[in-house]
Amino acid sequence: MLENCSLARKDTIGALYFEGRLVIWATGKKPSPCYTVSVRESLLPIFPPEYELVWCVKAGIFCPQIIVPYQVEGVFYVPFQKEVTVRYQDGTDTVPVVKIPDLAAAGKAATQPALGGGGHEVPSPFRLAKVFQTGKSEDIEGIAVTSPRRATGYSFDFSFEEAYQDAVRKLPPPTGHHNPDVATTVVVEEIGGIYGGFIGAAKMFVKVVSD
Repeated sequence: MLENCSLARKDTIGALYFEGRLVIWATGKKPSPCYTVSVRESLLPIFPPEYELVWCVKAGIFCPQIIVPYQVEGVFYVPFQKEVTVRYQDGTDTVPVVKIPDLAAAGKAATQPALGGGGHEVPSPFRLAKVFQTGKSEDIEGIAVTSPRRATGYSFDFSFEEAYQDAVRKLPPPTGHHNPDVATTVVVEEIGGIYGGFIGAAKMFVKVVSD
């Protein structure tokens, strides 16, 4: 279903940098619960990249006109910069980027799960609930960050399903406490083929990643 998207309004906005991650967060009010809000990298071919606060609603559906609050974060793997440009409905902000140390290593790690993000859909290393309320970067709470699990599967019959299942079986077990009632997401990173070599074999490979 098609979506209608436009720049969103915001009340507060901020940015922070942690272990190669730029986190841009915002709070505000959206015109209906049907709207989804996200932080996106602008399509403008410039460097450093600019970002946009966007809300979208599916076309052709009935949406109650009830103003509701939102809170959103976008996470991006980009080099550190002292400030970022974020466009929204009422203008453009130059947002200072707060570069913070490894909070988990400093003994400030929290056990709560991170809030959901936008951007590139990677896990945020922060709990930002208090920041959303106060708008102050000093209220950021760190959470323990674990590296994603990766594996590669193969199929000599060039069967995607066979190679995918082989990769899933090879994934390392989750670290720390794992709740069996929580679904695990597995994403395909790369698909390709390998040809030749000493025995002249050919096979398909599928690389996967999981949290």
